[in-house]
Amino acid sequence: MQNMDHINWFVYSITPSTNATGNGVTGQYSNDSGVTWIEFYASAASEPIGDLTTTPTFTDEVFIGNYQDVRFRYTNGALAQATLFAVNMALDARDRSVSGI
Repeated sequence: MQNMDHINWFVYSITPSTNATGNGVTGQYSNDSGVTWIEFYASAASEPIGDLTTTPTFTDEVFIGNYQDVRFRYTNGALAQATLFAVNMALDARDRSVSGI
């Protein structure tokens, strides 16, 4: 059993200006120093819901455990971001901050 002292979470919040089918985030890990990437997380399809008047931010906390090489990718949907694309992120939150995010 591995030491569970370092349980890592990746926390992100993204605020785009344009809602489009296909907006989303994926998480991938690699066991071979970035040669092959394996997807282990995908956000809900077509995030976020809303527009600038209805808080378009989408947020999640993703358990990444003890993976050594991890990357997260934002995929822009069918429409370009017009005026805003704000990203906030953090790594190594010891516990999920809110149950059920």
